[in-house]
Amino acid sequence: MIKKVLSMLLAMIMIVAMIPVDTVSATNITDSNYAEKVIKSLGVMETAVKKDGEASDYVSRAEYAQMLINLSVYKDSVGSKTELSVYQDVKKSYKGASYIEFAVSNEWMSGYLNGEFQPKKAITLQEAANGVIHLLGYMNGDFINDREAEKMSLYTSLKLNENISKSRSEKITRKDCMNLFYNTLKATTKDKLVYATKLGYKIDADGDLEYLNVVNKEMDGPIIAE
Repeated sequence: MIKKVLSMLLAMIMIVAMIPVDTVSATNITDSNYAEKVIKSLGVMETAVKKDGEASDYVSRAEYAQMLINLSVYKDSVGSKTELSVYQDVKKSYKGASYIEFAVSNEWMSGYLNGEFQPKKAITLQEAANGVIHLLGYMNGDFINDREAEKMSLYTSLKLNENISKSRSEKITRKDCMNLFYNTLKATTKDKLVYATKLGYKIDADGDLEYLNVVNKEMDGPIIAE
């Protein structure tokens, strides 16, 4: 009888060992890869201007405007059309015009002194950091002296720079953006809450987003395990 039980246990162990496992624990995947997986699941990188791209592609200012909205509580409430031509180089017929208008009106982004927005221009780290800092509840009035320098100091202190090795004036890639957005979700807002929880997501004991919670919230129907 004992031999029979041991044989059954051994067979079960062998079967389990043969099943391929694709773990989503941040402890078994590099932070950068986990961040990419979560941000893609949230659909943050999909914009009217460009649905997808390579991780090494630079992100345009027009794309970034909508990405910020995709990472906010306004994700599903900003329409794709506008009746205003906010900038001389962003007509109301432009695909990303409504998102640019919304981002600018909320101080997440700004245009240039010549009256242009330059939507196709690659966004810099300084501009990108400004956007997510405002998502976290900070406004221009919170920075008194050298506003841009103070924002970059906050960017570092909030650990928004994890897995990003760019200077403030450098252009950033889709990979950089995914890391920045994930760091933003984990960051503490001005009112001392973890930003992800304001969007309805859960944080685990290690301070990372619970991947299955993200998938459950973003998808309808059954979840297929990888």
